[in-house]
This record gives sequence, structure tokens and C-alpha cells, in this order.
Amino acid sequence: MSRANSVVRFLAGAALLTVCGLGATGCQGYKFNPPPPVNGSVVWEDGGEAHELGGATLEFQANGSVVAKTQLQSDGTFALDTALPSGTCKVRIVPDPAKAPPPTKGTTHTMVLDPKYEKFETSGLTASQTSEAQNIVLKVNGRKVPNTTGGQKSGPSWD
Repeated sequence: MSRANSVVRFLAGAALLTVCGLGATGCQGYKFNPPPPVNGSVVWEDGGEAHELGGATLEFQANGSVVAKTQLQSDGTFALDTALPSGTCKVRIVPDPAKAPPPTKGTTHTMVLDPKYEKFETSGLTASQTSEAQNIVLKVNGRKVPNTTGGQKSGPSWD
């Protein structure tokens, strides 16, 4: 028997023993606990649904880098498909530039997000990963803008 065959048989035997050993112990002592889901919603300061923000992107920043992104649903809710790192993340809301806010039903105005929420440095919004499933509620300010016809929107003054 050649030396190469001996090495191959030795490695195959070692691998078989390793697999059998793990099977017998059941990998005891090692448990993988994935982080719990992070869900939430963005609401207006008065508690109303921020459906006007549907399609906007919610971004989470830690240590100067964006660590998670998700899109707001039409009712202002969101769900992260990745865990947040430990510690506190800054949050910003980036409106969908292709989408004009829809008129608020039954009224003559539309709510528009205060631009301060578009920057991590000024939004004041934060989120943290915990060991339990959580539902984060982010309250934001907006301004009422008159509904207009013909697709023309007049922007609010934030001064």
C-alpha cells in the first residue's frame, strides 16, 4: 500500500470518527439562538398612522455605517430581516422621491414629513436590539400641506 493511500485512509477514518462522535453527543452544549425579530411602525406625533410615508426607506446606523434597511409599508409598519447590532442605532427616514404623498382621506390636506428625519444627526430617532421580540414605535412630526389638483404640491415651510 502506498503512502498516499495510507494518508487518505487515515483522514477518512478521522472524519468518520468526528461525525460519529458528534452524532453520539448531539452537539450538546451548543445552541444557536437567532436574534428576535424587530418590527415596528412610524406614526405621527398624535398617534395617527403615517400612511403618507409608505414606500419610504428606514435606515439604521451604528458606528457610522448603515447596518440595516427596510421599506415602510402603506400603513407605516416595517419589519427588519436582519438583526441590529448590540447597542443603540440611529434611525433616519428617507422618503421615496418618486412618490408624492397621497391626500389624507376626507380632508383638504396632506401630511408631509419634517426633513429633519432624513438625517441621522437630526432625526432623534433610535432603536436597539434586545433579547426579546420587539415592536418599535417611532413618532415623527409632519406638517399639513393643502391638497391640490393636477399633481402640483406646494411644499411646507420648515423655518
